[in-house]
Order: sequence, then structure tokens, then C-alpha cells
Amino acid sequence: MNTKRQLPGRRALPVRGFTIIEIMTAMVIFGMVVAAIFATWSAVTRGAVSGNRAVAAAQRSRIALQQLQQALGGTRSFVADVQYYTLRRKTAPSRI
Repeated sequence: MNTKRQLPGRRALPVRGFTIIEIMTAMVIFGMVVAAIFATWSAVTRGAVSGNRAVAAAQRSRIALQQLQQALGGTRSFVADVQYYTLRRKTAPSRI
């Protein structure tokens, strides 16, 4: 930033402000920072979406496996105790 300007025949006057080069440099640096933040945010968002999809798929698989285990467990129990699931009628003497 320039602080003094010398005019011919006069004393140096203080000048306040920025040159166009300084302003453009600041804008370029600011744009780079914003672009880096946006790229990071975009990567984090894509990673979160991908992670959520993977977790949902794993959860569905786990639930399907659990349902199969319960169904097979019930079948095994039925086969092992089949004598308890049949109905037997005691035969009564006929009255004819």
C-alpha cells in the first residue's frame, strides 16, 4: 500500500487506499480459498452419501440374514419335535 505521493514542487501527501494490483491479488487469493473450501465440502458430501449407501446395504443384508436364521431355527425346532405337533386320537370302543 502506498503511503505517500510526491507532487512536483510540493511536499509529500499521504495517500490512502490500495492499488488495483493489490485489490486484484486479494481477490485472486480469496477466490482460491473459496474454491478450496467448496472442493473440500463437495468431497465430504460425496463421502457421506457413499458411506450412507454402504451402511444401508450392510444393514439390509444383516436383517435378511437374521430373518433366514430365525426361519431355519423354527424349522429345525419343528423337525426335532415333530411328535409333539401331531394329533392322536384315542380310539374309544364302538357302541354298535
